[in-house]
Amino acid sequence: MRKNSFIFGAAFLLASSVSLADSTATAPAGAQSSTSTMLSTLKKKVKAAYSIDMLGATVKSLSGNSSGNGTDLLFIHYPSIGYRIGSKWSASVTQPLLQYIDEKPSSQVDPLVVSDPYLTFSNSKILGSDKYGVDVRGYFRYYIPVSRSTRRSVDNAATSDMGYGKTRLYLNATKPLLDGALSVYGLSLTEYRFAERSEADRLAANGDGGRNTWAFDTVAGISYDVLKSASVYLEYETGFLRYTNYTSNSKQNVKWNKFKDGHTINFGSYITAVPKLLINPHFDFMPKDQGLSAMNIGLFLSYTFL
Repeated sequence: MRKNSFIFGAAFLLASSVSLADSTATAPAGAQSSTSTMLSTLKKKVKAAYSIDMLGATVKSLSGNSSGNGTDLLFIHYPSIGYRIGSKWSASVTQPLLQYIDEKPSSQVDPLVVSDPYLTFSNSKILGSDKYGVDVRGYFRYYIPVSRSTRRSVDNAATSDMGYGKTRLYLNATKPLLDGALSVYGLSLTEYRFAERSEADRLAANGDGGRNTWAFDTVAGISYDVLKSASVYLEYETGFLRYTNYTSNSKQNVKWNKFKDGHTINFGSYITAVPKLLINPHFDFMPKDQGLSAMNIGLFLSYTFL
């Protein structure tokens, strides 16, 4: 699971800086001071960054295996821009882009796919306990339903219809130990899809009016700072537990997917040796279904411009 929630979109910021640089008019001293103060405030509060997650490689096939055929890679780009609100809150907007790199291109797969953009409201410290030394941080996110795949699911009255968007709540409870060098943490993700089409539409299209609504995922992990600029981590992830709201006339009786499916072991490292750059090599495998022989290999990079 990709926990990293880096959020950017530098186009607006770049356009703003260019327009200021192009201005040659001489302003009064008071106006210059006011402008300087405003720019200084923006510099402190505005954060722009670009991240990329390179996925698809496995132990068996370093050339790529995101589709299972051993020939392709998936790069997910995350341009984003954010604004700090007070000491704890921040707001951001992100536009993910999925880039498929395949040595055997298929006409059925677009090489570059624009995903749903999302708005994120983050809090760096929702709760804190001095007695137990536990801090809770998290974010609330709304996915804006404008991508082709999302609109296609609406047109098809699919079970996955999220024509009115999707929300996500992320919570992270962390307990630092050994003067902060060691951390034990638990993560949770809760998602809800808002369908646009009615139950009657889904019944007519699919023979069942059910739809995917809730999804839950949890992680238990431990991390250790091996250096001032590098840490390693190990996690156990349950995988998403999904709820499908089947109708009474459905032939299927199971509303929740099996909780025993999808359990994953994640491990990797966070490296911050280069200023403003986060390097996160990450690995994961499913002990039940895959084992170490089919371990996934990925690399997440994030550069903060401001």
